[in-house]
Amino acid sequence: MSAKSQIPFLDTKRAQTLRGVYEKTQPVLAVAACAAAGFLISGAQIFGTLRPFGIAFAACVNAPYALAAAGCFVVSSVITILDGGGASDVIYAAGQALIICALAYLMHPAAGVSGILSSAKTDAESRASLLTVLVVAVCSLAPYSFGLIRPAYILGAAAVLLSVYSAREYGAALSGAAVCAAIAYVIPQKRIGKIAGGAIVSSQRANATALSARLTEMSDALSSIGSTLEAVCTRMPSREQSFSEVCDAVSSSVCRSCARCGICWGSGRGDVYEAFNKLQFVLTRGVVTPEELPEPLRTSCLHPRRLAELFTVNWQRLLTRRKTIAAGKAMRGALSEQYAALAAALGSAAKQSQREEAPDDRRTKRVERLFLSLDLQPTETHVSTDSTGRVYVNVRMPRTEFTRETLLAISKEAGTLCRCVLDYPTCTQTAMFTQLEFKQPPQLKTMLGVCTRPAVGEISADAVKTFTDSCGLAHVLICDGMGTGKAAAVDGALAATLCEKLLASGFGAAETAPLVNIALSFKGDTDAGAALDALTVNLFTGEASLFKAGGAASYLVRQGVVTLLGGDSLPIGILGTVTGRTDTFGVQRGDMLVLVSDGAICGDADWLLEKLSGIKQKAPQDIAGAIVAAAKAKTARPDDITAVCVRFEAA
Repeated sequence: MSAKSQIPFLDTKRAQTLRGVYEKTQPVLAVAACAAAGFLISGAQIFGTLRPFGIAFAACVNAPYALAAAGCFVVSSVITILDGGGASDVIYAAGQALIICALAYLMHPAAGVSGILSSAKTDAESRASLLTVLVVAVCSLAPYSFGLIRPAYILGAAAVLLSVYSAREYGAALSGAAVCAAIAYVIPQKRIGKIAGGAIVSSQRANATALSARLTEMSDALSSIGSTLEAVCTRMPSREQSFSEVCDAVSSSVCRSCARCGICWGSGRGDVYEAFNKLQFVLTRGVVTPEELPEPLRTSCLHPRRLAELFTVNWQRLLTRRKTIAAGKAMRGALSEQYAALAAALGSAAKQSQREEAPDDRRTKRVERLFLSLDLQPTETHVSTDSTGRVYVNVRMPRTEFTRETLLAISKEAGTLCRCVLDYPTCTQTAMFTQLEFKQPPQLKTMLGVCTRPAVGEISADAVKTFTDSCGLAHVLICDGMGTGKAAAVDGALAATLCEKLLASGFGAAETAPLVNIALSFKGDTDAGAALDALTVNLFTGEASLFKAGGAASYLVRQGVVTLLGGDSLPIGILGTVTGRTDTFGVQRGDMLVLVSDGAICGDADWLLEKLSGIKQKAPQDIAGAIVAAAKAKTARPDDITAVCVRFEAA
């Protein structure tokens, strides 16, 4: 008797049943896969201006592919011409029909991938089909072309000619072509593109959501690590580094082997303890000599020189241990702060990755036709609108060189088709592709006025940075190094430079400040600190945020009415954490923001409030100069004075 299999899956009857189910459902599943893939391909812009041939090969999966493609090509060409397409669209449609036919042959249940996987032996036709279609797929992504003919079209034609020799069911082919033509006529490319394009956009949004979720997960993990590290370091008992350790070390080395040990540490124990404690104040200078030993050590000790030397050595060791412990505590605190800062930065990046963009199919089609009319052969075109109403246009094509004049002309024409003004595009070049990104220009522009006057000499501790990043965000930074002179100037310049780089890379001011705080705290042995004012304004929507960490008050001037901005906070670099605050508000055309360093306040923010209330409509540079001059005349103590005026005008 044969033993019954102990593994249910390997049971002979069950295996035969599963194999029978697979053989019955495999053709149906293969055709369903062809239909799903074909439907998505028919609406997606994978090979340029791809027309609805996916439905053709899905419906004619059992027919000769050359005849099926012929019927669908005729109907699709008619639809293309009626829809306003030109000869180039028809030529593209013909070439893409050949590619689709080659792909269809590979997906055929009897000759394609499923046939190869279901049989132990592969005939020459299946292997040739697999090789040909893989080469076609690779060539279809290549940027090279000969006029309107691409290498993929030639290889697709070769695959179709090879496959037609093995076709015998011509009646089924003609029926399939008629069915394809009817489907393509009933469901035109517009509807197919809308449905399939929606599926593709949903996939893109799903990817963005997955990325956002991953970034949020990483942010939570880093935040948890920082909190755990801080909790562990707080609960760990710290060894007390006291002067008694110095006394114990000296007495063990000198007194234990001394002949007077019993006398000194017997009847004279109290006097010796008192003398040892007095040495702590003498050692604050760093060194103790035999002559400085207090009584009774100076007169009764048999080894005064050795006693003084060991007290000096062990005192220095105690100071070193204290510094090491303090540095370790500061390092652990900085590490916890850095984990928290990185967690906040990743959280901000997660929010940015979820920017909602609604695709605009009508504008996409217009822009695509524009580039086709210029014979630029776009492989991907996408027009979308974000939640603020800003229009974005992205076009990808084989690598192409453009002049500035050409890009300006394309930008103007694309803006006309999109019924909006588009800014000069961002052109990204790779080895094979060129990516053009057009955006609506900002609604606002800034007019800046900056004036700085050092307290003494020509070096000012106030550092100013102004720039607009690629997202249309205007940034204004004032970093006021604590004090005056070269050392304070280094702190201010370092803080301003680091803030500029982090803000330009996409960090928010609230995430930037902790990272700069860590850099300043480890700059050197001397204390380093700087007051920070960071203004960020979205020039498209007018949304503004003002982050302050120890900075002086700021002012918003709107139609002659002055509003005080800011509150109490501490500079960065002086504590382990940042205690800044953020004010959010909106700006509009004609508004002016005034940012100043603490030297311009002169201990009273109201005087500048009154001065700005009565100021006339002047250029921002003149206003900044007037503020600095008035503050210089008003202040009694020398200090660096800086004023930055930002006026917003229509772009």
